[in-house]
Amino acid sequence: MVLNYPHFKKRFLKLTGIDLDSYKDQQMERRIQQFMSRLNIKDYHSYLKLLKRDEGEKTRFLNYLTINTTSFFRDPSVYRYIRDKIIPELLARKKGKVKAWSAGCSIGAEPYSLAILFGEITTPLRFKIVATDIDNETLEKAREGLYTANQLEHLSSKSLKKYFSRKGVFFRLKPFVKERVVFKKQDLLKDNIEKNCDLILCRNVLIYLKQEVQEKVLEGLVYSLNPSGYLVLGCSENIPHPRSIGLKRVSIAIFQKERIANKTD
Repeated sequence: MVLNYPHFKKRFLKLTGIDLDSYKDQQMERRIQQFMSRLNIKDYHSYLKLLKRDEGEKTRFLNYLTINTTSFFRDPSVYRYIRDKIIPELLARKKGKVKAWSAGCSIGAEPYSLAILFGEITTPLRFKIVATDIDNETLEKAREGLYTANQLEHLSSKSLKKYFSRKGVFFRLKPFVKERVVFKKQDLLKDNIEKNCDLILCRNVLIYLKQEVQEKVLEGLVYSLNPSGYLVLGCSENIPHPRSIGLKRVSIAIFQKERIANKTD
């Protein structure tokens, strides 16, 4: 039996609950074909049969689809802006806890980077960090907090020693940082997402989504932000007309929610 990609997507949805129609066809099909070729599998039908009978293979495939290249303080200029501008402003403006959300957190480098920044500026009593991802195994890796040297290349030797302990060729994040982040399973396209956020990082997630799905996700993220809250995207991601959805651009890939949405850019 020969399956084309549209048929594969339908059967994959029934098998996993993940709707590949939300993702750009060319990018996603290429990623799937690359993964199949590693296993010397030539057609979608054979691969679906493997996914049905082998739970471990299905988990590895889901990880492959959902885990992007990740590192601590990826794009350092973005994190400098968060450290120097956003966090001090939010702490000065808000009496209670500042709530930050890492949406599509992968294996945790992003929310833990935030936890380090907040911890260097204020006490943990002043902030709450929530991190969400679509895949359970990815979240378990995030909770474990084990990373390679390459993923920590933007940290100074002083910070590396302060926040990590050596475990063979890996580095384990120390418990006092891990306990600052709450991880949850969440699908940005389906589930009720976080509310009342002061800072949202959703970096390098939108680039994989179709235009109409991007718009839907962005609408949800803006709704989740408190007035004057901040949304941080990946440096290769863009919002062509931010004011049309109630945002203003304040730096590269960084937007602030306006108090009253303005429908003209």
